[in-house]
Amino acid sequence: MDYYDELLSACKEAGRTEFIGRTVLGYEIPIIRKGKGKAHTLLVGATHAREYITADLLIGMAKAADFDVDIVPCLNIDGVRLCKYGPEAVDDEDLRSFLIRVNKSKDFSLWKANARAVDVNVNFAAEWATGKSNVFSPAPSDYVGRYPESEPETFAAAELVRKGAYAQLISFHSKGEVVYHGFGNNYRYKEEAARYAESLDYILTTAEGSAGGLKDYFDVASGGLGLTTEVGSDALTHPIGIEELDNLMKKHLKSLEIIDENGRKIARSLYGSGD
Repeated sequence: MDYYDELLSACKEAGRTEFIGRTVLGYEIPIIRKGKGKAHTLLVGATHAREYITADLLIGMAKAADFDVDIVPCLNIDGVRLCKYGPEAVDDEDLRSFLIRVNKSKDFSLWKANARAVDVNVNFAAEWATGKSNVFSPAPSDYVGRYPESEPETFAAAELVRKGAYAQLISFHSKGEVVYHGFGNNYRYKEEAARYAESLDYILTTAEGSAGGLKDYFDVASGGLGLTTEVGSDALTHPIGIEELDNLMKKHLKSLEIIDENGRKIARSLYGSGD
């Protein structure tokens, strides 16, 4: 079974599944909606292709969640399929040749970008193209794109933020066992960020020189708490294997209660209601 079919099947098992947009190659991007009320928290995984272990983790967390939460397990579906299947993931011959040239190899196992060689996590309108690691032409990682939200995956996530009125967003990446908090001069809700990091036994820190990311955009576009969580030990190699999923699940299931509490607390401060 193709990765996309497996993803959709797992999402539907985990909860009510809708779609927020399409990828470059036309795959619908699923969102799992848990609970019956307004979700105050949005969790997003697999923005970077080789970090697709986060999609498996978020699906597992979705199955266990018993509160109102929206979860996009895999934002960068095209990139994940490139990682897993190589150039054969792309039917169009010209696009396939372009991606091989950009990658300088047919081995896409360490690819981070989408199917246009844009790094989705530096394509958001949050001091776009000012990050210290940014590049300005197509690449396996760090290419900012032609303009903010040039990519359909970025646009879909940004629209979700704009329309969702979330109080909290957590973007899941790998690896390092750290939680990144703050953007620019914004370090609001540090106490809540610290509680979340402590629940994982991860280090809470800041991402100096980072810009254009999903967490960054959430901090700019909302009054809530934006976080990036880097799952898995730095001793692991990319892509993190499925054999690590059980360990990650044990650690991250413990954070669900804090995620819920933080989301409701921040929603009360922003909107007067967190129920």
